[in-house]
Amino acid sequence: MSDFNFKKPILSITEIGNLRFWVGLIAGIIITITISFLFNYTRETLRFITGIHTDLYVPTKGEFTFFNYFFTALSTVIGLSVSITIWLRNLKHHRINERFYKLLSTSNALTGSLLILMLITRIGTTIALLVYGAEGYDNELKLYNEYWLIFLLIPLFIFGNSWYTVRMVYNSSKWILLSFVICLSTTVFLANVTKVDQSIVNESYFSQFKEDYNYIDNEIEKARNEYGVYFLQETIETLKKWKTYKSSQQVEDLRRAFNRNNKLTLDTIILQRMVIHNLKECNYFDYWPYVSPVKVFIRLKNSKADSPEAKELVFTLNEMIKLVNTPKIDYEKNKYITKTEERKGIYVNYMLPARIPYQLKLIRDSILMEKRFFKYYNQLPEIKFKERYRN
Repeated sequence: MSDFNFKKPILSITEIGNLRFWVGLIAGIIITITISFLFNYTRETLRFITGIHTDLYVPTKGEFTFFNYFFTALSTVIGLSVSITIWLRNLKHHRINERFYKLLSTSNALTGSLLILMLITRIGTTIALLVYGAEGYDNELKLYNEYWLIFLLIPLFIFGNSWYTVRMVYNSSKWILLSFVICLSTTVFLANVTKVDQSIVNESYFSQFKEDYNYIDNEIEKARNEYGVYFLQETIETLKKWKTYKSSQQVEDLRRAFNRNNKLTLDTIILQRMVIHNLKECNYFDYWPYVSPVKVFIRLKNSKADSPEAKELVFTLNEMIKLVNTPKIDYEKNKYITKTEERKGIYVNYMLPARIPYQLKLIRDSILMEKRFFKYYNQLPEIKFKERYRN
């Protein structure tokens, strides 16, 4: 009688029931694989959605691997909790209050897992859409570097929580150790099987700016070969972004550099030219966030005609004129128009301030009248005025 009241039986397949054991195991495996695929494909879907409104979030190789293992481990322990819940639904009771302990174990295992799953999906979706998808965000929230321990503890918590109350019913030490080893093996296996190829979303996004990126790479190499001008890697990466805070600040800093009375460095002029060519955005209130043509002309007047600075200043005016002369988009004839051409066409026809082409015309006429700039005449084509400009 004392054995019936106090001694815990050893957890075994026979104790669970052969059919119930296999049903629980198969259900756990199905849940694990399903949730793992859902996590991975949802992450890529959210990346794609945020990339529509702002710069695409591209995790590092280490970050991608870490979160791939985290979500797989989370899926595995949730699948384990489902299996445990099914296993403990058997009707064998060896002790007083064992039925109560089993109900407590199943509810504890399932509720804890579902609660964590709900929190992860809710917080993850919120961070993806409201943080990663916000204009100006530039990877300031470093979850992988600063909060990796929390992500490591979450699967361990679910695993321990699932088995904690089971031990009130059964002697399950061997099952805990065995399930831990199986969960680790399953995590490693599924992390490599269910992972999603991120290059699909990356290539889809970056193909929109292929022309812009090629231009930047060519001009960076040209500046290094012709002038011996080198740019920091951070500067180049910022050039290749569009809506982050650093990208917007870079455009604003270049405009301010031209407005100061200090000597203008050659790398600043080259950067301003590339920014205008790629029509980079800025939070500046004006629809023309770059240096005004007048400021460029003043700098040019104060430069030696044969200097690299004068040459790049003329090229900067050339980029302004080419932007103003962007032809109107005829979608019926130009079916294969690039994203860059489309972006520039929309800007010139609907957002370009009217003062810019008029300033460029006056400046071009003034430069053509000076003999010392004779060799740059071909770099300043005639301005083609549009019917519609923004006042």
